Amino acid sequence: MLRTLDALRAEAVEQLCELIVPGSSRVGPVVYVDALLTGMPPPVREGALAAIDALAPAAAQGAEALAEHERTPEFGFVRALAIEAFCLRARKYLGAYMALLGGADAVLFGGGIGEHAPSIRKRICAGMQWSGLQLDARANAAATGVERCLSTTGTKPAVYRPRSSNLTGKIGFL
Repeated sequence: MLRTLDALRAEAVEQLCELIVPGSSRVGPVVYVDALLTGMPPPVREGALAAIDALAPAAAQGAEALAEHERTPEFGFVRALAIEAFCLRARKYLGAYMALLGGADAVLFGGGIGEHAPSIRKRICAGMQWSGLQLDARANAAATGVERCLSTTGTKPAVYRPRSSNLTGKIGFL
């Protein structure tokens, strides 16, 4: 049960998140955005809801219509919510699999996150020290478009940003 979003806003959030962070609808961003909104001070929450309301008509029309708003404060606010929801859900899956498997030898970041998003990798790995995972801030920041180890030396699991071509046929993706 959602605490802040009504059905229309929830649908708008789903559309907005998918358009802003493609693939995010697979991770159910509405629940996370609702939780984030619920925890905000009332004036900030009202601003966020106003931003969602302002962008909802464009989201219903698709990516081109939404692109016209990408330089607005409303878009920036909703983009931040969409990214945070994605990172929270990715961290949840990472932690769940680490717990289920009793740990891991390595964590790999491929695709767009692996190639171009050190800030997203950092947010996903935040709070995972319980599992032994320790992201090296400098290595992570420097790993845009290059293959390298991103974890602190000697820690397990190791965190890697591999070349995508090295993954073909070697790893199953969920």
